[in-house]
Amino acid sequence: MLEGRFGVQLGNEVLEAGPGDLLFKPRGVAHAFWNAGEEPARLLELISPAGFEHYFRAMAPLLAAPERDEAAIGEVVARHQLDIDFTTVPTLAERHHLRLG
Repeated sequence: MLEGRFGVQLGNEVLEAGPGDLLFKPRGVAHAFWNAGEEPARLLELISPAGFEHYFRAMAPLLAAPERDEAAIGEVVARHQLDIDFTTVPTLAERHHLRLG
């Protein structure tokens, strides 16, 4: 973690991390991150092996679009062999008092 405070859910464990903290997020474990403070927060994520950056490159415009194209999102998720449950976001936001952007 570089700056600010992050809330992190790894599986069933919820914790908070801040500057200088290191977090290991193994593939196959459900996870979520959120800004746990009022200040901007930044983290550096290293993913190995290489190639997963293509997932973020493909998803960014789909998630930023005014209307979600669920079929396109599903195709990107499937191509990268992920299991993502976006229906958990409202519950997570309510539980941790988050504002969705």
